[in-house]
Amino acid sequence: MKIEYRDKEGQQSLRMIYAVGLALIVTTALGVELYYSYQFTARNAEQNIYNTAQLLAGKISSRLPEIARGNKYLPPHSLNFNLTQERSSLDVSVLNTEIKNIDQSQQSVIEILDLELRVITREPNLPVYQNSSVNIQLLQDFVKQNKNHKIAVLRSEFDHKKRIVGIQRVEGYPLIIVIQVGFFDVFFLWYTKAIFYTILVLIIISLLTILIKKENNYLQQTQELMTHFVAIESADDMIVITSKDGTIEYVNPAFTKITGYQANEVIGHKPSLLKSGCQNKDFYQALWKKILSGKGWKGELINRKKDGSTYCEEMTIAPVKNSLGEIIRFVAVKRDISDRKQLEAQLAWLAHFDKLTGLPNRVLFFDRLERAIAQAKRQQTQFAVFFIDLDGFKSVNDCFGHQNGDLLLKEVAKRLSLSVRQSDTVARMGGDEFTLILGNIRQRNDVIKIAQAILFTLSQGCVVNGQECQIGASIGISFYPTDGSDLETLVNQADTAMYRSKHQGKNRYEFASTEEELTRITNYEL
Repeated sequence: MKIEYRDKEGQQSLRMIYAVGLALIVTTALGVELYYSYQFTARNAEQNIYNTAQLLAGKISSRLPEIARGNKYLPPHSLNFNLTQERSSLDVSVLNTEIKNIDQSQQSVIEILDLELRVITREPNLPVYQNSSVNIQLLQDFVKQNKNHKIAVLRSEFDHKKRIVGIQRVEGYPLIIVIQVGFFDVFFLWYTKAIFYTILVLIIISLLTILIKKENNYLQQTQELMTHFVAIESADDMIVITSKDGTIEYVNPAFTKITGYQANEVIGHKPSLLKSGCQNKDFYQALWKKILSGKGWKGELINRKKDGSTYCEEMTIAPVKNSLGEIIRFVAVKRDISDRKQLEAQLAWLAHFDKLTGLPNRVLFFDRLERAIAQAKRQQTQFAVFFIDLDGFKSVNDCFGHQNGDLLLKEVAKRLSLSVRQSDTVARMGGDEFTLILGNIRQRNDVIKIAQAILFTLSQGCVVNGQECQIGASIGISFYPTDGSDLETLVNQADTAMYRSKHQGKNRYEFASTEEELTRITNYEL
């Protein structure tokens, strides 16, 4: 999948390079073509002007002796022809006829001047102008340099248009022919082509800009997809993509690592292969009903790995919709929370049980005592509370160390648990203090038997790490409801009775009730 993305990215880059290269080639070719077309048009225009000037000069040279008034005849190319003296006798209409006979465009202006730059005739005829419409300095330089022909590009003084000007001397006569052709008229087709090419280049640039932008967007999207793909592949959470009907289409490496299933083992199958049986049918029906409605789902469930072991996972399912709002896929992000659940269970256990002995702690003891009161009140029964404090434990702790003391406490917890019923509660309040809840007491003798059994079993010596230890216990006993109807009173009464037993010699039990109260208890039992 990574290689495929890189191939596409490389192909897109090559296509973009080809497009830019092609655009540069086309633009360069059009520019070169315009350049040479301009040069060709300019040379062709110059050649036409030169040919026209030469032709006109030849005709004028041959006709000039014949057009003098009085039919005077002068041989061609006569140097004795005095234009100043003969100017008034020249038939200008004949010159105009010769000019008109030259195939010129209507935009051309042809003038015939003498060497003093005075206009003899002009076509088209513009009588209001007495001087040439061509730059005087240009004509003076031409006469002074005694040139026969010259081509220049300048702005005409009589219509202020840019023109191509050709100047031709009439050989053998003091005459100058000036031909002006409109620059725009000559280069009209070239300008048209240049505009067309410019528009074409702009279109190419626009298309290229759009293409580059599109390619950049594609590359950016591809890079984003690659980034997302790498993030999904590297994620510690399991990611599963399915079709609308739940068929698995993709799983990331974390899924394989946690469940043990390879991608090819699950793709094409349903996620139900992970079912552990801990969730019922109604659970899955509710899940599917919600996600098929277009809403997301989040919850916890227990699934089964490939090796058969179960694990707890937190799963979030989100629907993927197309442009029409139709669901096409589902994306599930799953996290293995087995360790968290185990930690939560451990913390919950530590919150309610003693870490050393495993017995319920003070919190759980009071919770169970409260439940026992509620049950006894509801069922009109009685129960007993034992408060036990070990005798001689401090000496064991001081002589053999706290580690051995802890082992002794664990042994005490074990003996106490074996001395009562499974339905009764044995708890450690802290230090060497223990409490018991003996439920559903019918006879006082039952309590006495249990108290005597506890005193006996705790007075039996025990060996801890090779050291023999001897301890005893002082027990205080209170009854519900005789000695109290709330947990605090019951515990305080049992605690007071326990201290009374210590003051009376230890290793014994005492009831919180007086003799008269005990008689009343006995009558209640009977």
